[in-house]
Amino acid sequence: MKLDLKKAERKTMFGGTRYILDARILLTDEEAALAKKHSLSRFAIVDTGFDFIGSDELKIKLHDKHAWALGSYTGNGLQLEFLTLGQIGNFENAVVSGCKRAKEYMDKLKRAADSLGSSRTEEF
Repeated sequence: MKLDLKKAERKTMFGGTRYILDARILLTDEEAALAKKHSLSRFAIVDTGFDFIGSDELKIKLHDKHAWALGSYTGNGLQLEFLTLGQIGNFENAVVSGCKRAKEYMDKLKRAADSLGSSRTEEF
C-alpha cells in the first residue's frame, strides 16, 4: 500500500486562501484483490468523528464524498479543501494513521487466508 499526498493552495475570489489536499491510495494487486473479496471499500481511513476545527462546510463535504472510506482514496483519489494549514495538517495525519490501520488489517486477512486448510495444536 502506498499513500500519495499532494498539498497546494489557491486564492479565492475575495482574496482568501484555501489549502488543497490530494490524497490517493495505491494498492498492490494482492491488496486490491483482498479489498474486493472482503468488501473493504468502506473501511474507515479517517474516523467519522474527526475534529475538523469547527468547519461545518468541511464536515458536510466529507460526509457527502465519504472521505473517511478506503474506496474514496483508490482510483482517482480524493481532493479536499481546507480553511487553515492546521486543518490540512491534522487531516493529513489522520489519513496516514488510517492507512497504517488498513495495511495492518489487510495483513491480518492475508495471514488468516494463508492458514485456511491448515491445522494447529496447542498444548497447555
